Amino acid sequence: MNTSDKWPRISIVVPSFNQGHFLADTLQSLVDQKYPDLEVIIQDGCSSDNSLQVAHTFQDKYPDTFKIFVQKDRNQAHALNLGFGRVSGEIFGFLNSDDKLYPDVLRQVAREIDPALNRWIVMGRCLFTGDSISGEDCGEPGNYGDRSRRDLRQYIGFEHPCEFKSHFDTLAIWKTGVNRIPQPSVFWHRSVWDKCGGLDEATGHALDYELFCRFSRYFVFHKVDQLWSIYRLHNDAKTAKLTEQEVLDIAIETTRQHWGPWWSILRWRCESSFRLHRYLSSPVNLKRGRDQARLAESALRAGDPGSAAVHAIRTAICSPGLFWRRLCRPFLISRVPRALEKVLLRANKDEHVSPFPRFADGWIGPNYAEAFEVPETAAQIVFRINYSFPNRTVCRFLLDGSETRRMEVAEQGAFEVGLGVETCAGKKVLVQILSSSSFRPSDYRETDDDRSLALLVQEVKFV
Repeated sequence: MNTSDKWPRISIVVPSFNQGHFLADTLQSLVDQKYPDLEVIIQDGCSSDNSLQVAHTFQDKYPDTFKIFVQKDRNQAHALNLGFGRVSGEIFGFLNSDDKLYPDVLRQVAREIDPALNRWIVMGRCLFTGDSISGEDCGEPGNYGDRSRRDLRQYIGFEHPCEFKSHFDTLAIWKTGVNRIPQPSVFWHRSVWDKCGGLDEATGHALDYELFCRFSRYFVFHKVDQLWSIYRLHNDAKTAKLTEQEVLDIAIETTRQHWGPWWSILRWRCESSFRLHRYLSSPVNLKRGRDQARLAESALRAGDPGSAAVHAIRTAICSPGLFWRRLCRPFLISRVPRALEKVLLRANKDEHVSPFPRFADGWIGPNYAEAFEVPETAAQIVFRINYSFPNRTVCRFLLDGSETRRMEVAEQGAFEVGLGVETCAGKKVLVQILSSSSFRPSDYRETDDDRSLALLVQEVKFV
């Protein structure tokens, strides 16, 4: 931990282009840090909206903190490099003009970055939030709202995956399907930038991921288990035209640049891992795996364990992940003693961190959490739930972290659960539902829906 009496100077670059309706919130979040030695470089690509007016308002009020530079740029990476070329701090970071930091984050960053402890890069957690504002999708250089126009509602309220294991795991993005380093929550020492260089201006949508691939070759990302930033999802974005698979394909092409020469161990490790993953996740093998899993389930219900075992082995050959998710885990859940249910609940934990709200279609994952305002006259909050999974599940219902009910659901169909909220009348209450089993729609039919789902919440009401 940095124990110096003098706080190190932190330099934040904010690339700006035609997002004035978000920019004020972003800059105010930096003001709210109340950090004693903060430098903010606003690198604007000649915005035609009110972005410059907003920026000058902050510069006029906080002239020692904010510096504005207006210059045509080739793309976002070029704008960031221009900005970082003007910084004078010891610690760096960048914040897109539609994202925000939580209060007091920069003091934590200054305390956590410590070269004496080999902590050159630190990262916190990051929450996805939404916004109904939509603007012109110009798709031109300078449009820095890099967000996706997939159904963004499914991400709102979830956290960005946040994990670092090694350089290889950072490169092997095909294993997780997503970059697990949340850019707005990452900060690094100047020495990291000097050693690894700036952003690759030839990289488009994956510019932050490409930078972190280079960082991870020499440095460890030290994780701090606290929310540090807010990542705003909205429709005004150049990546809106891309599907999840297209985003992943771009990231895989980006990571190839860092596999090394053909004679290196890292190159062959990446090659073999990628080829194996591509084989196991191919549509043909997944379809074969689904067919074999269905036959294994049918044989087990018919009382033919020998045939079930043969088809289960064939499922494992086609898709080990499907074998575990669809056959092994449900089999164990239906037979293990109660003492092991907590272990299975932990093993079933989704990739995201609480809160876990409902998806737009009403489904919830195995670790659901949502806050509700309790009316003054309410005695219960009632959930009407539909369960359609073929194996039993154990559900735990918690209010503000305390378990109030536990039940086993063994049959498909709709049921209601009422939780007493008399003591929370007129207040907010956090409801959690933890399920011991879940499924992915893609494990059962040909679909791109790879969510981890447990229950369908049809209605929530207070009585």
